[in-house]
Amino acid sequence: LMIGRPYGIPNRRALHDEFLYTHRMGRSSKPLSDSNSNLSFSFSFGMKKVLAIVVLAILLSVVLSSLITYVLTRQPRTFNPETDREDSIPDVSDTSGPSAEALRLPSSLYPENYRLQVKVYLPGYGAKIDKAHNLTADVDLTIRMGVVQSTSEIVLNSKELIYTDQSFSVERKVKSGELSALSFTGFKVEKELEKVTINTDRLNVGDTIYLKIKYSARILDILGGLYVNTYKDAAGNTKLLAMTQMEPTDARRMVPCFDEPSYKATWDVTVEHPEGTVALSNGLETGTIPTSAGWQLTTFKQTPKMSSYLLAIVVGDISKTEKTNENGVLVRVWARHETVADTAYALEAGAKVLAKYDEYFGIKFPLEKMDMVACPDFSAGAMENWGLVTYRETDLLYNAETYGMNEKQRVATVVAHELAHQWFGNLVTMGWWDDLWLNEGFATLVEYDGTDIISDKNYHMEEDFVRDAQDTAFNHDALPTSQPCSFKIDKAIEVAEAFNAISYDKGGSVLRMIRSVLGPAVFQEGLKVYLEKHKYGNAAAADLWAALQVAADNHKIQGPRNAPLNLHHFASQWTTQMGFPVVIAKRLNSSFVEFSQMRYKSTSATQERLKYRNPEFGFKWDIPLTLTRGEGDIVEKFWVDRDHPLVLPLPANEFFVMNIDSFGFYRTHYEDGGWKRIGKALEENHKRFSTRTRARLISDAFAMAQIGKLSYGDLFDMVKEYIKKEDDTLPLNIFNNEYNVIVSYLASEPTGVDLNTFKRGLLRPQYDVVDKAQLVSFFSDDTLFWTNVKTNTVIKEMCSAKDPGCVADEFKDYQDNFLTLCNGTGLMSSECSKVAAPLRMRTYCDGVKYSTPGAYEVVQDLLIKEKNQMEGRALLKALTCTTDIAQLKRQIRGSYRSQLFPFRTLLVSLDPKQSLVRSQDLGTLFSYVSANQLARPFLFDFLFEQWDKIYERLKEDNSILSSVVKGCVNMKSMQQIHQLVTWRNAHAETKSMHAFSEKIATAYKLIDWNRDYGQQVSDYFSKQK
Repeated sequence: LMIGRPYGIPNRRALHDEFLYTHRMGRSSKPLSDSNSNLSFSFSFGMKKVLAIVVLAILLSVVLSSLITYVLTRQPRTFNPETDREDSIPDVSDTSGPSAEALRLPSSLYPENYRLQVKVYLPGYGAKIDKAHNLTADVDLTIRMGVVQSTSEIVLNSKELIYTDQSFSVERKVKSGELSALSFTGFKVEKELEKVTINTDRLNVGDTIYLKIKYSARILDILGGLYVNTYKDAAGNTKLLAMTQMEPTDARRMVPCFDEPSYKATWDVTVEHPEGTVALSNGLETGTIPTSAGWQLTTFKQTPKMSSYLLAIVVGDISKTEKTNENGVLVRVWARHETVADTAYALEAGAKVLAKYDEYFGIKFPLEKMDMVACPDFSAGAMENWGLVTYRETDLLYNAETYGMNEKQRVATVVAHELAHQWFGNLVTMGWWDDLWLNEGFATLVEYDGTDIISDKNYHMEEDFVRDAQDTAFNHDALPTSQPCSFKIDKAIEVAEAFNAISYDKGGSVLRMIRSVLGPAVFQEGLKVYLEKHKYGNAAAADLWAALQVAADNHKIQGPRNAPLNLHHFASQWTTQMGFPVVIAKRLNSSFVEFSQMRYKSTSATQERLKYRNPEFGFKWDIPLTLTRGEGDIVEKFWVDRDHPLVLPLPANEFFVMNIDSFGFYRTHYEDGGWKRIGKALEENHKRFSTRTRARLISDAFAMAQIGKLSYGDLFDMVKEYIKKEDDTLPLNIFNNEYNVIVSYLASEPTGVDLNTFKRGLLRPQYDVVDKAQLVSFFSDDTLFWTNVKTNTVIKEMCSAKDPGCVADEFKDYQDNFLTLCNGTGLMSSECSKVAAPLRMRTYCDGVKYSTPGAYEVVQDLLIKEKNQMEGRALLKALTCTTDIAQLKRQIRGSYRSQLFPFRTLLVSLDPKQSLVRSQDLGTLFSYVSANQLARPFLFDFLFEQWDKIYERLKEDNSILSSVVKGCVNMKSMQQIHQLVTWRNAHAETKSMHAFSEKIATAYKLIDWNRDYGQQVSDYFSKQK
């Protein structure tokens, strides 16, 4: 599963850099002009006057936005932050609801095969469907199962399925091979435990049992189980598509089954569907025949032995492109007819990387075909169903007119991630959800290799890993709300919560470190041992370590304490306890340096959950330390023992840096003036360090300042001359990401103006030489990808720092290439806009922010017409950038009505039928609104006011609900924390939601940072004046 971004996890894909851009900016206090409120846009002033007003507004907004935000968001502190703090991270085991253990199935039976025939009543096509059957499915299911413990009960997972006493029949296979009927004495549905129990005669060990069930299921309007997608075709007609999303525990919504990953079985699927639709499933279709009037039946080849969460069905009016890859696998990409032309890039990417994975893993892809489907409504980013991978449209389709280079990279990355799962996750599956990180961490690691294959290494994925996965993991794992990669699941909610940055990004980062310790070839050798031994079965982390141990022993890999590397002992330190170390280099005397460790925590305001506080390894790690000395490029390797510091002979005049190329999952700190020496070295010749090493130095320096190990004055002095000379994409991105955190902390303070001024000065040399014309004309050229990303970053950051020239150019682009060309034409924005795709999101956003009220209406009406989801995302973002907060409130509350479209509102959460926003994009919407700092106080209140309705609408989709919570809750005062904790105590359903705990911990971190370091930053800039 690829988590949709920024849905829940702060997005680690370059695709969403635009979100961060608006999050870091202050907001203008008013539109540029109040004139021209009608929709004609025959502007009465000339372009020079427009630009003059824009520049004036920018200068005014530097002061006014900070003052307004300060007044709106700052609360008087009447609570003592040291004595009034709440325990912000309740143990999930103390919350209501059944335990995870209670939801487990008994171990007396196991499935061998499911024979599944589904009749899908999808309206709007060739079949006549009565009201009673509309959006339902009739299912005929036979499960063949074995008996390992004698029992008279068959217990299956089942949720919201409709049975009668005539639904069930049970048969036993006798010695002759014939089936003998067993008595059926009743069934019981346990709603809370999501189980159905069928009572029958005694089943004996060794028996083969056939359970036949006929039942009905609803085609749901939530994004799980068998559910419906709605979209408009080219003629404006409403079309429906039915599809499944089963992971983690939604197969039981369509099929009563052994819905746990360890219960693997084959599936024989047949789908009856209306004429005019195509049916797809995991296996290759063997034929489609007509049945009755308006109906047809499609049969599929049997699947390999697999877990229930990988079952997939799609029914809809869709088209495909296809090709056979070099290893003979048929690869097809499916989409609605209007977008099928946008499938070409994903088709080439999928065919190419699937063949290369065959070679890398040493096991051929076991199915004859690989289908990839672009779905209009999809909660996650994508899902790795074996042979039938489903995606969000924005993560599979690619259109050079509306997708920038980052979005194109995103498509390649998601395809590479999901196809890696076909081996690591599908062929070999974790035994239970506590080892989810094995699936997702490995797919995260390999997606970077796969994307390099797709792009012929033009996307620089080794560099991107440092910014994208590793730093994301560091940021999350430094909080008390983190968790180990592998952890005991106590409550059912923790299964859904496990799909997070720790499972994905930390998991991938730890595996990358292990690969660097073993070497790529030895690591690959161990993976082949692992996959071959456990194919079509299940495995735990210990099984992976055992396979890698075989390869390590074959090559005599050394570990700490001068002993052969013990993979299980080494890797378990990084996967069974939360957190990570910082290696501290301290000079003992003129000849020796000591390397010790401490756990890095970005805040100590709150404690970890109780079950994580006392890990076996005591928050200490065996650390694979790498370093280079002086001007040399020889990488030396050592072990920092978890129990003892490392002491090395390093003369006082010998310069050194640690964690070369950022392969280690640890931060570094240099005492005794070490950071100043690094700053001087970077200023004199930053090229002496690789780009990844420079990026790690910058990130670690900011991290040390955050916990008081390095003063902010020394930090700013360290980078102020060097950054002006930095010309590589990765270090610039890392610097801007880290610096923007400080800007966000002080956005409502007068120091925010100084921070922007300082930032403009650092980036001015790069901004003056960037080739914007190349970016605009050749952003789809992969060979220019890295350069274009740098250009885009520099322009974005200069505009975010409110450089008058940058924003004036941006506003002119908005006027000339968007507003003038699209207003009143009747065309969709994706058809009329000439703003270059990489620039659209922020250009539209700032255009609305600085424009007239009439412009807002135009953008809204363009959003209503738009069918391209990527363009729609940019338009949606623009609407949330308005400085008219009263208008935004009306729309969020659902009371706003456009004159042209009186029945459409902006928000979908409370009534999906009256909305411009798809269910899948709710988290994105709240992320966008939250980026507008003037809207944050309103969002905070909105959550309290509308919680019952929000929860009722989204409680079945933890990812989207968590994203909405994170968008609404942005606190910066003890009063707000107290208000939230008090409210939360009165709403039991929120106690188990990790999103609230994370936002409370983040708020404490912000409050403490402002208390401890805010004045330090302010004093630094005061001295510069």
